[in-house]
Formats: sequence, structure tokens, C-alpha cells
Amino acid sequence: MSSQKSFHSFIDILYVLVQNRGRIILVTLIMSFIMAGLSLMMPKTYTSTTVLMVPKEDAMLGFTSIQGISSLGSFGMLGESPEILRIKAIFDSRLLREKIVQKFDLQKRWENEFLEETLIELEQRVKIDIRPEGTIAVSMEMKTPWLANENEDREARQLAAMIANEIVTEMDIINKVKRTEKARATRIFIENRLSQNIDEIRLLEDSTRSFSEKYNLINIESQTMAAVDAAANLQSEIIQNEILLYMFKRNLPPDHPDIKDAELRLEALQKQAEVFENEDLRKQSELAQVFPNFNQAPDITIKYFALVREMKVQETIYEFLMQQYEQAKLQETKDTPTIQLLDSAVERELRTKPKRKLLVVFTFFMTFFVYSMYIITYYKIGHIKEGDPIRYEKIRFVLRGINIFKKIPHE
Repeated sequence: MSSQKSFHSFIDILYVLVQNRGRIILVTLIMSFIMAGLSLMMPKTYTSTTVLMVPKEDAMLGFTSIQGISSLGSFGMLGESPEILRIKAIFDSRLLREKIVQKFDLQKRWENEFLEETLIELEQRVKIDIRPEGTIAVSMEMKTPWLANENEDREARQLAAMIANEIVTEMDIINKVKRTEKARATRIFIENRLSQNIDEIRLLEDSTRSFSEKYNLINIESQTMAAVDAAANLQSEIIQNEILLYMFKRNLPPDHPDIKDAELRLEALQKQAEVFENEDLRKQSELAQVFPNFNQAPDITIKYFALVREMKVQETIYEFLMQQYEQAKLQETKDTPTIQLLDSAVERELRTKPKRKLLVVFTFFMTFFVYSMYIITYYKIGHIKEGDPIRYEKIRFVLRGINIFKKIPHE
């Protein structure tokens, strides 16, 4: 190769490749066969998948809509539902992973010294996929050892299916426990409020009886009674909405639309109640044409109606609390599955890894490219040695410095 000629043209590079085509093809085939052999010995990965669906729960553990307040759905139909988010949180929890590790003795099986290593490896092997239609797919990967025999293959397939199914079972168990704890807290709150309400009713009954007997109250004007009823109903609505808002804040996210709706309705009801209590506001409203001012009635009658009104409020609250108390007790003892299983995980006959054909094809083209570049570089350095000795010495110094070649080409 003359030092006067260039080695930059395409035909020069093509000439070198054709001249060494036998070596290139031989090395490429050898590396491809080696990769094919390695792929037969590599650990095989089997993946089993179970598909489930999470039934939606009514807002507030099944509490019914009250006085026109209705649920707008899960986050106003935006994003993932609270049920799915709860299942995903359970899936990501350490509690669930430790249960799986202990049940299948994965720390020993995977030969990890520390539990944390096993938890990390389990996290890498198990995947969750929340699909657009609302179903959830849980997948588990299990690997065989190198040069696995038929028994080891079968064991990996079985374990992948068993662990995937067990994950779903444990998620259901944990979810039921958490749901029961929330229902118990709600039941205790309602129970305490109900006990307080019963005590208030008893005191009011005694006070009303004593007051009626003392003043011998029998006849009450119907219009005044209507005013009392309206005020009592309004007050009971306010208390019901306060209780409902409290329970919403305990069980729903702060930005949930049900909380905002309850706050707006409570504010509106409180403004209506001010009309009954404020004379100036009453005169400006239509109530002045319908109901007389309580201050115009005899003091005894007003006191009596105050007792009657408070009694009606407490009785309405009692009916409301009893209904919610029964629902809370039912929810607390409820043992129905929180997860609906659509497809159980089964043993997969086909491996998911390694992709042998892909590995062999990738090795073939990568070897062809890398070895071709090596041949071109080899001849390029030889050309530089003949045409530019000073540059060649610099290249040799660099190559020896980084110890790529034991011997510089053409040296």
C-alpha cells in the first residue's frame, strides 16, 4: 500500500472488507454460534399474570345521599378511582412484600443475605399494570438457574403463578382489614354522637313535661307551629350536614368534590337560619308575610315552642344517626371480597426471556460491525505508518498507553 495514496475513500474501505471477508464472516458466525449456545444455557424467565377488578364502593362507606347531597363519583370522574389507588398503595407496601417473602421463603430461594435485598428483587420481578378499562394486571417473573433441567423449569413456572395469585389474595385481605378499621372508626364516632343525642332527648322530655304541667299548655296557634317546624327542620338539616361534612373530611381526600358541596350547602343553610334569628333579616325576607315574630308571642309560649323545636331537632337527628349507625355496623362486619378476580394466574409454557432469536441476530450484526471496524482500523493504522511515521508514533504511544493492543499493527 503506497504512502502516496489516500485511505479515506469508500472504495478503499470496501476493498479492505472484501479482502478480509472470510475472516469477518468466520468471526461473525463463531460469535453467533457462541451466543446461540449461551442462550440455551442462560436462565429462563417465566411470567404469570392475574387480572382483577376492584368494585366501586359508595361514598363514605355506603352512606346514602342526604338532603340533595349526592356523590359526584370518584374524584369527579377524573383520574383513577380511590379504590384503584388504594389497591395500588397496598401493592407498593412493604407489608404485602414481606408477607410474600415469608410465605414462599424467597430470601433463602434467591440466596440473599439481607431481607432488604429480597424485597428489592421481588419489587423488580413483580409488576402492576392499571389498564384504561379499569382492570388491574399483576405479573410475576421467576427465573431458572443456569443450565436448568426440566424440574427446575416446572418449579419456576409454578412459583410464578402461585406468587401472582397469592399477591392478589393478600391484597384482598389487607384491603378488607383497612376497610374494617375505617368502618370501626366511623361506627365509634356515630355511637358516641348517638349516646349524646339520647341523653339530650331524655333531658328535653323531662323539661317539656314539667313545663307543660306547670303552665297547663294545650292550644298553640297553627301558624306559630308552622314557624317552629320550619325552624326545627332547618336546624336539623344544619346539624345533619355538619355531621356529614365531618365524616367526609375523615374519610375522603381534602380536595374531594363531596367536601366542597357539603361546605357550600352548610353555609347556605346557616344563612337561612340567621333569618329566623335576626329581626332585620326576617323583615327583608318573605318569612315576614308567613310567620309571626316569636317575640310577639307570650314568653311562656315561646319557651314551650323552643322546647318542642329542640325536641324535633333531636328526634330527627336520632333517626338519622340510627340509620347511619346500622350501616356502619353492617360495613364493619362485612366480609365480602374487595377484589373481583377475572383471570387467575396459570403456568406459562413459553418463556418470556431470553429472546434467543433476537440475541443471536443482535450478536450477528454487532459482531459483523465491530469486527469490520477493527479490520478497517487495523489497515488504516498500517497506512499511516507508511505515509506519516510521526503520526503513527503518536497513535502507537496512545494505544500502548491505554493498553488496547499488546502489539501495534505493522510494527
